[in-house]
Amino acid sequence: MPRKETRLPADVAQVLRVANHETKGDVAIAKRSFAMGELIFQEEPLLLADSDAVPSETIEILDGICRLVVLQHAISRDPSGNESEDGASSVSTTLLLALLAFVKSSQFTQESVLTRFFIPEKESVAAGFLEALHQAVKHMCERSLISLPELAPLAAKLDFNGPMEVLDAVAMIAHCNIFAVSDDGSCAALCPSAALLAHSCLPNANWHFSSSTRFQLRAARDIRAGEEVEHSYLQRERWCARPHRRRALRASKWMLCACDRCNGREDARGFLCARCSVGTVSLEGSEDAVRAQPCSKCQAQISGADARKMETAESNLEAEVQRVDDNFGQLATEPTMAKLEATARTLTQHWLKARIYGMLFEVHKARLEWAEAECCARARHAVASAIFPLCSSVGAWQREDIADAMAGSNAVPPALFLPEDYVQGLQQMHGSNLRPRGSSYEEARQRFPELAASDRADQASTRDGRAVLQEYLQVYRELLTVYGNEHAHLEQLAAKIGAVAASLREPCPQFPQSVAQALGGKASVGKGRGERASGSRCEDEAKRQASASKKIDLEELD
Repeated sequence: MPRKETRLPADVAQVLRVANHETKGDVAIAKRSFAMGELIFQEEPLLLADSDAVPSETIEILDGICRLVVLQHAISRDPSGNESEDGASSVSTTLLLALLAFVKSSQFTQESVLTRFFIPEKESVAAGFLEALHQAVKHMCERSLISLPELAPLAAKLDFNGPMEVLDAVAMIAHCNIFAVSDDGSCAALCPSAALLAHSCLPNANWHFSSSTRFQLRAARDIRAGEEVEHSYLQRERWCARPHRRRALRASKWMLCACDRCNGREDARGFLCARCSVGTVSLEGSEDAVRAQPCSKCQAQISGADARKMETAESNLEAEVQRVDDNFGQLATEPTMAKLEATARTLTQHWLKARIYGMLFEVHKARLEWAEAECCARARHAVASAIFPLCSSVGAWQREDIADAMAGSNAVPPALFLPEDYVQGLQQMHGSNLRPRGSSYEEARQRFPELAASDRADQASTRDGRAVLQEYLQVYRELLTVYGNEHAHLEQLAAKIGAVAASLREPCPQFPQSVAQALGGKASVGKGRGERASGSRCEDEAKRQASASKKIDLEELD
């Protein structure tokens, strides 16, 4: 096999250098300091696996091949094997698209893929992966999607033992290094410089793809010169406990995470101390190795037997939350959600608490109970921010939910801040009267005592239109810090804010035009870019704006 090259493109080499770490291998070190939100580097993908670039019939064939090989592996596998090591499930349509893109690319690109990425040892590959891959390639050859003889010259030139070993290497490279360009997995990319970045569950950099599919890396916090630059392969799993993060990384990247966060104290499994009812007791480990840290307030010691009982209760709660989440429209009844809300009060800094509050937010939003929805959104944001304190897109989406609930409480028409299909569902459920319902904010927050010191905005003496716009503006600042000014949602969010401002008869905020402005403190309220976004054009754009909201059956929640 070829030796991996570690050269960096000239523009990336100006800001990063490659160093060898004793356990991580090659890592990227900052040559200079970076401020939070600053662009570190960007690069074009070396290989792009894009479903839009191939006929839809080909995608259907690849989907069918994936289902077939997974089924064949399930039939033939040893029932006593480890389910977590089921490598056949990693043979996805995206992976086969990457193979297809590779065989159709130029010889230069093919050689670059095989020489600029680390090729994992076959011993580290999940059981069943290569067998399933070989079955998939066989089917692709039968469908004339791949021709192994055409890869023979490349295999000989780079010292591979035949064309199949070339595809083995490409598949392992893609599995461990591919980045999702689109949320639905229809487009993914291999980026050589990005592949040098080590993973961390608390990364100092955020990555995303611009509208032109360029990989962009920005500082998630201030980074010092000489510091290792890290990113995260995880998205929403960042807010989960260590066992869940490690399980996700083992399945998706065949790695056991040993980052500082995973090697440190557990930060997402906090329980309310049963003795003092104030402090936090955090679980560590699992099964026979489970233990609990002393209470953070009264220092009460927790026995091993009690720790195991807590773990059992945690497992049962997780199963119940997942059961409700999988059938949300049917199972999110008032008694069920009330029980989950009561259970959430026995948790403190726990990832399941944030998830429960997110589900409660969806229920209250569907019922137009905006004050209750805002409290749930704020409580979720408070817990999630304590678990993962760095600036992130998910944190910004959560804050947008807060702003939406505040807009609803101020009688802003839902069509101005919710997706069109969601509003149609609300109309089916409530008729044409979409006025706010439920309690006042002060009444609602009595159910959420943890909000007392959770967020500066909770202490605001006013909840008027100006406060709504300031909340939306903070979302804009955070997204600008994560994505720069190229992300499509920024324009949609600006239109949405303009429409809300017009409805509230308030002057539209002046939007920051750069990360530096976004971090420079409070923005003024007055004429600005968003002022041009008011009126009917803005309402149309607001209806079309992309939303991260969960799709739920609104009628079944009534």
